[in-house]
Amino acid sequence: MEPIHENRKRLELEYYGRESERDTLKWYHIAAKWVLELPFLLKPGRRNAGDVRLRRIELSIRSLPTAFDGCRILFISDMHLDGVSDWAERIVHIADGIDYDVCLLGGDYSFGYDASDERMRDQVREVVTFLVGRSQVFGILGNHDEYRTAELLDGLGVVMLLNENVCVERDGEKIFLVGVDDDFFFRAAELKKAGATVPEGACKILLAHSPDLYEQAARSDYALYLAGHTHGGQICLPGGVAVVSNARVPRRLIRGKWEYGGMAGYTSYGVGTSVVPVRFFCPPEVALLSLTKRDETE
Repeated sequence: MEPIHENRKRLELEYYGRESERDTLKWYHIAAKWVLELPFLLKPGRRNAGDVRLRRIELSIRSLPTAFDGCRILFISDMHLDGVSDWAERIVHIADGIDYDVCLLGGDYSFGYDASDERMRDQVREVVTFLVGRSQVFGILGNHDEYRTAELLDGLGVVMLLNENVCVERDGEKIFLVGVDDDFFFRAAELKKAGATVPEGACKILLAHSPDLYEQAARSDYALYLAGHTHGGQICLPGGVAVVSNARVPRRLIRGKWEYGGMAGYTSYGVGTSVVPVRFFCPPEVALLSLTKRDETE
């Protein structure tokens, strides 16, 4: 695991740990927190937030080696485990009921901003210990995470990818999983460094907390981009129209399947919530991604 990035180190020391200072001062966060905590909205919103579902997705990937055709990835992002009491239990229950080949964690393990919070750490241990017992687990950090969360996960057996890559082999064929540090707040993602040792022409999958790097990734010949951060909007209007996208990307990239420049993408709706522990018209998810080899003549 790479040492702490200088941007992350500076912001963690100077700014990051002061509860939500960078976010809740925005007027829409203040308004949302006040309105959505009204009793008649809070109760159904919390019920919606606890209704974590398994979402099965098929992704057609160019340059996917034949040995990985049908590979199943359990993708879990934005757990925010100290936000709602039973999220950890729901994740374990879902993962225990399905077969998959590898697990990826997309960052944001905490609802708040304090990696020393024992409730969060206990729930992380519960979930991660179970997942590591099932398959290889790879992870990155998000904008709610401190570096010591990476140290905790590393100690539990998660392979943390902080601007680095790992080769995954299957029946003699290879893909390269590239993970970057958070770009949304910490500006600590170094895509070029992370993929520097990947052989030319290899099939590359990028794991990034937010979808913000989509243009760079497409130019760098990634076959698949996996992200979270947006929670799919979290607070949506009927029909799933997000009130706030929380990412510097076209709205079609803030949740679900997408494609850009021949690169496949998936942005998770996430397990947890941010600011207020409620959801509307945007159910939380654990995603089971099935990779299929794309017909190159299409």
